[in-house]
Amino acid sequence: MIRYEKDTNNIVTLTLDMSGGTQNVLSQDIAQTFVPLLQHLQKERDKGELRGVIITSAKQEFLVGPHDRTARIQEVHILALHCICDAVDTQLLGEQEA
Repeated sequence: MIRYEKDTNNIVTLTLDMSGGTQNVLSQDIAQTFVPLLQHLQKERDKGELRGVIITSAKQEFLVGPHDRTARIQEVHILALHCICDAVDTQLLGEQEA
């Protein structure tokens, strides 16, 4: 569901690739998949073996929401992307807001 690759510069690429369809659909499963990944990334960071994280998609669309209306799907895209990035930032960098 999420492919993990780390290059020689200690940059990790997480690639969303849900099987069984042409899109990555936002679901409880994909959200729960991030929990162990974030824990692993924290351990790598603590050992000094992590310089950055790239989140991408193997599908044409990054992530879609399960809805029929285009406006709602676009809102889900924006919200989901912000939540994923915030979770990674918070887990790896701690609270950064003043």
